[in-house]
Amino acid sequence: MKWFLNCCDVLQNTDKVEDDVDTILTHFNSLDISKTRPELSCDRILVESLYILCNLDSIHPLYRYLCLPNYLKRVSALKLAYNIAIANMKCNFIKIFKLSRKLCPLTFSALCLHHPMIQRRALQAMSFAYNSQHLTVPVEVLKQWLAFNSYEEARSTFS
Repeated sequence: MKWFLNCCDVLQNTDKVEDDVDTILTHFNSLDISKTRPELSCDRILVESLYILCNLDSIHPLYRYLCLPNYLKRVSALKLAYNIAIANMKCNFIKIFKLSRKLCPLTFSALCLHHPMIQRRALQAMSFAYNSQHLTVPVEVLKQWLAFNSYEEARSTFS
């Protein structure tokens, strides 16, 4: 993924595009994929989104997003991935799960790698906020907020 993004950066930041395209094509030709499918196509928006969502704990993908040209930053799928990463940095866990409903299946799968960690951090924050017998949050609400699959899964996470 980083190699592909580096190639996109090289193409974007150079005047000698033809030389760089030749260099990139030689790299593509050395891959087995291009030998079996010569019409290799890449979706930069998808790769940028995956890069952000796979590296939620790092600020480098966010900095990379800010350095992208405006026509890329305006794409809703990429903006959505960026907003999820910002919500994660701000510990706005409910917003992460609300926004995740809008992701495509592949980017949602990338975010699912972080679901258990996000759920644990959210529960930890809520346990400090609602550490009282008078202030409790029902399991049904937590299941909805934190995208648990079942009540049993939510209850077992609390234990």
